[in-house]
Amino acid sequence: MTPHYSGYYTKVQDPGDWENPNPIVFLTVKKGVNFCFNVLFDEFRAKEILKDEYFPEVAKNILRKWLSESSNLSNLVKNWIEAALKEYGVGAKTRLGYGIFE
Repeated sequence: MTPHYSGYYTKVQDPGDWENPNPIVFLTVKKGVNFCFNVLFDEFRAKEILKDEYFPEVAKNILRKWLSESSNLSNLVKNWIEAALKEYGVGAKTRLGYGIFE
């Protein structure tokens, strides 16, 4: 992305060839690069959430269930992250296919 007429877009000036293009760096990752995601959710945070009066009760019930079945929690979170990255992606321009994982 390289806006050529920044004055036109920001200062209500007429566009002209006298303006200098302003390149915007758009980083991408080469296909085939492997990622490792770490998720930390400790007992302190769980207790804080359970005390929060604004946190939805439905979500608190799910959290209580997780805490009682901690062995299954890591697989559950892994599946959620994997589904979210494949379905929705991360970052800007996901509608253009960037940030979608395979």
